[in-house]
Parts: sequence; C-alpha cells; structure tokens
Amino acid sequence: MISETDKSLDRVDRTLVGASGPGTVDVSHVNEDMLDLMNKARASRNIAPLLSHTALVHSAVAHSQDMANYNKLSHYGLAVYSTWADRCLAAGYPDASLMNIGENVGGGQTSAVQLIGDYRQSPGHWAAIMNPEFQHTGSAAATGSGGWCYWTTDFGYGAPDPGPSPTPDPIVPPVPPIPTPSPKKPRPWWWPRWLSW
Repeated sequence: MISETDKSLDRVDRTLVGASGPGTVDVSHVNEDMLDLMNKARASRNIAPLLSHTALVHSAVAHSQDMANYNKLSHYGLAVYSTWADRCLAAGYPDASLMNIGENVGGGQTSAVQLIGDYRQSPGHWAAIMNPEFQHTGSAAATGSGGWCYWTTDFGYGAPDPGPSPTPDPIVPPVPPIPTPSPKKPRPWWWPRWLSW
C-alpha cells in the first residue's frame, strides 16, 4: 500500500491502494464490472444499490488518464491541481463538494475483482463503497506507459443522472417576415421632407 498525506487540506493520512506491479487490463467494461461488484457487496448488507452517473464516469475517466499520463497514484489532479470534488463538479455532477463526493483510487491491479479485494482490506476504501448515503458512482481505469493500471471510482449523492445529452436539432435561422407596405397618407405640399410623417 502507498500512503499519502494531504497537507493542503489539513486532513489526516489517506491510504491509496496499490498492488505489486504492471499487467494487462481490459479497461472497456470497468464501470460495469465495478458497479456489479460493489452492488453485490452492498446487497449483502441490505444497502441500496449504486447507480452509474454519467458525470462521475467522465470524472473517473479523466482522473485515471491523468494518473496514467504521469505514472503516479494520487487523489489530486496532476496536470492541473484539483480535488475529486473539483473534477466531479467540472464533469457536471450537481453541487459537488468535499461533503458529498468520495473517491477511491488504486494502482497496479489487473482486474476489477482484484481491486475490490484490495479495497476490502482497506477500511477507508471499503467504507466509501458501503456508505449508504452514496447513491451514484462512476469508475474507470487507464494504463500508464510502464503497463501499470490506474483505477478511479467516484461516489456521490445529489440530483439524478440526466443521462447523455440528446443530439440537438440543427440550428436553422428564423425566416424573416415579408414586409408589407404600410399605407401612407400623402403629405401636404408644404410639409418639409426631413420631418417624418
């Protein structure tokens, strides 16, 4: 396990889950696999299932890719400093703050099953998964240049997921109305032309 102290937010030690090394990971179904495994664990304790939220998935994808680009496991943005709440808010999760957003990160696991097994051994990570207040989640993984896989799972409670945005109709400019001539009264011969009638 890798330990990181968050001095900037004056918080206690956070433990980041890290496995022994690189491996090949199929990242195409990470969100679905993690959602299934977490909901099975929650169901065993009669906790309502988590729902996948588009904004949290986007946030997790971006953070996993950020960690993979820098080959560094962290809760904080590496390309641009950000907290998990900053990223979730930027991705569109409503009213995201450090009070209603949680995040688990891991590195080196080769499957969602292995990651969940490691999270079970970490009380803080497992508490986030089993937190009955969390309603939504989004998970992703990305592989760094050394073959090391970086995992992110974001959690939140807030407004329901609006789903993907519908394809907007093409913008068609409005057709201007055809002007109709207005009947004008004839001006008297003595009326100056520069004055409107």
